[in-house]
Amino acid sequence: MPPKRGKSRQSDQPTHKKQKTNIDYTKLAAEILRLQSDKTNASNQPTTSSGVNIEADIHVDTDVSQNQLHGTIQIPTSTQNVNIDPVSCTVSAPNPTSAASEESTTQIHVNPTCTVAPDDTTTSVLNPTCSTSKEFDIQTVVETLFSGEPPVNTHNSSENSLKIQVSDGIPLGATVSQKIKEKIWSDEFIDMNSLTSSYVEDPFSLFVKDKLATNLAHTSMSATTVKAHTQDFNALNINHSKMHNRTNRCQIRNKIPTPVNAELLGQELQGYDMDLRNMLIHGFTFGFSLNFKGTPSNKTCKNHKSATENPDAVYLKLAKESLSGRIAGPFKEPPFSLFVCSPLGLVPKSDGKFRLIHDLSFPKDDSINLGIPMEYSAVSYDSIDNVVQLVKSYGQSCQMAKTDVENAFRIIPIQKSDYNLLGFNWNGFFYYDKCLPMGASSAPKTFETLSVALQWIMQSKYQSGGMSHILDDFLFVGPPQSQKCNQDLQTFIQLCNRLGIPIKKEKTVLPTTVITIYGIEVDSNIMECRLPQEKIVKIQAKLHEFSRRKKVTLRQLQSLIGLLNFACTVVCPGRAFLRRLIDLTIGVSHPCHYIRLTRESKADIGIWKSFIDHFNGKSVFYADKWLSSDSLSLYTDAAGSLGFAGVMGYKWFAMAWPKHLEHHQIATKEMFPIVLALELWGEHIQNTKVLFLSDNMAVVQIINKQTCKDIILMKLVRRLVAVALKYNILFKAKHIPESTEGSTMVGTKSNTCSPTFVGDLTDEAKHLINSALTPSTKASYQKTWQKLIEFLGHQQISLPLQLAQVANFIGNLFTKGLKPATIASHISALSYVHKMLNIQDPTALFIIRKALKGCENLTPSADARLPITKAILDKMIINLPSVVRLHVHQLLLKTIFLVAFNGFFRLGELVVRSKQSIGRVLQRQDILFTWEKGILKGVELTLRFFKNNKTNKPVTIFLSALPSSPRICPVNTLYAFVNTFKHNTGPLFQHTNGQYVSAHFVTEQMKKLITFIGLNPTQYKGHSFRIGAATNAASLGYSEQLIQKLGRWNSNALQRYIRIESIRM
Repeated sequence: MPPKRGKSRQSDQPTHKKQKTNIDYTKLAAEILRLQSDKTNASNQPTTSSGVNIEADIHVDTDVSQNQLHGTIQIPTSTQNVNIDPVSCTVSAPNPTSAASEESTTQIHVNPTCTVAPDDTTTSVLNPTCSTSKEFDIQTVVETLFSGEPPVNTHNSSENSLKIQVSDGIPLGATVSQKIKEKIWSDEFIDMNSLTSSYVEDPFSLFVKDKLATNLAHTSMSATTVKAHTQDFNALNINHSKMHNRTNRCQIRNKIPTPVNAELLGQELQGYDMDLRNMLIHGFTFGFSLNFKGTPSNKTCKNHKSATENPDAVYLKLAKESLSGRIAGPFKEPPFSLFVCSPLGLVPKSDGKFRLIHDLSFPKDDSINLGIPMEYSAVSYDSIDNVVQLVKSYGQSCQMAKTDVENAFRIIPIQKSDYNLLGFNWNGFFYYDKCLPMGASSAPKTFETLSVALQWIMQSKYQSGGMSHILDDFLFVGPPQSQKCNQDLQTFIQLCNRLGIPIKKEKTVLPTTVITIYGIEVDSNIMECRLPQEKIVKIQAKLHEFSRRKKVTLRQLQSLIGLLNFACTVVCPGRAFLRRLIDLTIGVSHPCHYIRLTRESKADIGIWKSFIDHFNGKSVFYADKWLSSDSLSLYTDAAGSLGFAGVMGYKWFAMAWPKHLEHHQIATKEMFPIVLALELWGEHIQNTKVLFLSDNMAVVQIINKQTCKDIILMKLVRRLVAVALKYNILFKAKHIPESTEGSTMVGTKSNTCSPTFVGDLTDEAKHLINSALTPSTKASYQKTWQKLIEFLGHQQISLPLQLAQVANFIGNLFTKGLKPATIASHISALSYVHKMLNIQDPTALFIIRKALKGCENLTPSADARLPITKAILDKMIINLPSVVRLHVHQLLLKTIFLVAFNGFFRLGELVVRSKQSIGRVLQRQDILFTWEKGILKGVELTLRFFKNNKTNKPVTIFLSALPSSPRICPVNTLYAFVNTFKHNTGPLFQHTNGQYVSAHFVTEQMKKLITFIGLNPTQYKGHSFRIGAATNAASLGYSEQLIQKLGRWNSNALQRYIRIESIRM
């Protein structure tokens, strides 16, 4: 309940000496003159100003100890019919000759509970509905107006008597609802829009433009004049100061312009990353930093053409921002001694409205954004690929919902020390931003910090299911025919309401199976993502327009490229058809410069047009797994002048090179059968992700980049992409050593010349080739031939060597105890001779490669990795708090260490090494705790993907609780981890912000711990947990067969992991 009116609560105030205040009272003088003229002007028609300014002489002292402001304002009392300019704070008289012949001094005593307006607004400290003369007390005026009683006139025959008169307007505070007053009394943030009156009043418009008042009269905004805005401002002050009766309790000018409740946000972020939590609390309390590190200089600039051509739109935007307290101004002069102005611009939105941009990237060589380092602006977002994975994890017909934060960047306040960097001018007056502008390079990363925190709150404290976000867009995914998705959506909206974060209701979508998110339409019924129809129509129109034109401007071409690049989020292989369009923009800088469309670029536009028309930008969800050429039984090859061939299962093709193709380079010849194979058999592998294996590095790079400078090769690339688009195939390539499995379909690749090729070389050419080898390498190769001659004995050596001769030679070297690397060096010497003679090389054949691999497998290697024994593990757990600062990271690492050791896990089975392994590590839904009479007995871990899993069946690993050793108990630790982090889907080990724990993060923390406890970090790796588990089991007497089963080994490689000597040491 608000305090009763009447007696004031007295608070002890410290005594202070008199001090000068820096308040600009010129505006106060102008307001007084305007108020003095109100009474006269009420009965007379306004007179046109002659432009003569009447200035006021002002001197102000502040006596804090007496809670009073004393001001002396010297003004002409005889001035009649004056016109006031509330922006420039000057007074104009209609007739210069009627200037005052007599001047008087008015002494003003202002009660400090009515806050003096700052010099960064046009708000008056005086009540604009009262007319004053001589000496008056604001508190008396407040008492009169707040009571809502009829006007009171106090007359006295004395010339200096107090005279108070209430105007015919609405009493101050009468339009403020009880709910708003209660917010004021409790010191909550108040949007000035909530205080505005329900009428529009002129002649003093907010931006001194007659047309503006007319425009605003037809909008939902009500307070459009300085007078109305002043009344609303003072209503807030008076309501607060009257109820609290505390000096300077409500200083609106010191209120950070944000609706976000920093205190409640801090409470919700308990357990979050401490640095990020503190940054958010500080930012929403005192403002966020722009992170500008440059050297600013005074400058102003013209606004962009888009703004000057749409002035009404700019006026409306500025009016809204001003009423919300998010911009300061207008000022006749720059409000800071160092003031940086950047231009305004408008960007059209899809609904026909405009987005106001404060272009901090202008000018290019001296902009604010140029002074913001990359680390404060670089940010990575979630992608449609992650959304697809989320939908796939919940299955067909899963529920999806979304919502959007309103005025996202504009709820982020900026610290006051950065205000001078955010200036702009409009209509001859100066303003500055108080909130994060759309146009600051650091804006996305700053807001993303809040978004990530909100997602963490939802997933860690409210057990949200599937969730994704990009900046202010939040997506929720739940099981089909379930209320989980709707519950998560409503929980998020309630959370935002509590925190003061506004939600855009018109963009909130309740649970459905078809939703547009991040600009892409996702359909969980048919498991498909596609371009929205409006995007397709827009792209079709653009493509149709470009196909008829010969020239376009740089801006128009960039617009098309941007649209098609967006389409590539669904049409992944389409990027190949952007290359030639992008090339046209190289070297062109002026947006209005015309560019001629080449025949090749027109061809790419035609391919895009055809695909959009026929396939409608649809893309069925790809399979999770990349299918290699081996798994598809798809092989292609090309050889010199012989020809090309391809096989897929029982289908095949083969042909000799036509005459007109014989002269092409080998990369072109290797690419040709790949494209042909996809043309012939694409429909059999549609909606898949295909990994091409090739021994030609150039072909691998071209396929992966989908671009090259060679015209012929690029034609093949475009054909490959066109087929991939048709059958919804996502492809990439991987390089493999020459002629390994998956290649060599056409016998030899090198028989393009006869052995007489070397004899045709000149002496100079031979000298150059011979100089390619160092003397030591030549000597090593000579030893190889000596060994080969010794091995073959009386057999005649003829080139090329036979496959059996080379394979038997490898066997002979291995039986003599040579190391695999030495044997490989000898085979390289044989290969060199064959290549120099340009004849078939038997060392490149599949059997030879496998023989070398066998040498490696059968040769025991000295493993330098040491085991993490039980004693070392205990030390690591004890010293975690000394090395890792965050409690959540301590719990996370402790859980990973204990689970890895007790479950014989490879580190890659627990934490993510790459994006492709996200779905292959231990998942949250694959753990099950077992209880007995309310006591936690153990946990079952279902591992679905692991090395040497030939049956493709999951294995269940059971870990027992260790009640006698709670510090190193994996079950209790895992249970505490699950209840602290509280995520329900995805990999088991995630950070508090939902990001997956990487193997790099774990190994780096391991190094620090190992170093801290006095061991050599180079000898302990992620695999040391598995080595330690095997060693520990052997020391306890477990048989090798049991250890092999526990650790999921399929061979005697287990023997290399058991290091009993480490236990003894």
